[in-house]
Amino acid sequence: MRHAKSSWDDMSLDDFDRPLNDRGRAAAPNMAQRYLQLERDWKLDRIVSSMARRAAETANLFATETELEITWNKDLYLASPGLLLQTAREFDDGDSAVMLVAHNPGISDCAGRLSGEELGDLPTAFMAAIRFPVEHWSELAFGGGSLVHLDTPNGVAR
Repeated sequence: MRHAKSSWDDMSLDDFDRPLNDRGRAAAPNMAQRYLQLERDWKLDRIVSSMARRAAETANLFATETELEITWNKDLYLASPGLLLQTAREFDDGDSAVMLVAHNPGISDCAGRLSGEELGDLPTAFMAAIRFPVEHWSELAFGGGSLVHLDTPNGVAR
């Protein structure tokens, strides 16, 4: 998931400290409710989120609706696709589905590279579910997954 829409109202804030705007504060719980209503054969076990304020707020709002635990990762702020992949490779094998909350361009590029699909620059608060035919998170590879769901605040894309 990409963090929800952030505010640019206070230009004195460091990028890391930018909060969500009103649209973002509405989108994150809305996306969580859509996740809860989604017919699927998988269930999220946890959220791993960037510690940047806009991502942390997104993760907290999503977690409040879904009662998921959040693990904070300072390295996810503006992380490259490679670092996001490495982070996922280190997930606990006891978790079968984990949501990363991070930033563009890395998170959009990572979702596309993991699924082997050209997804482009995905909007704020998008959620992509990618299935991998692996037994251990350490086996993840770019191009090794298949996109099973793509949702944006404007509606389901797949």
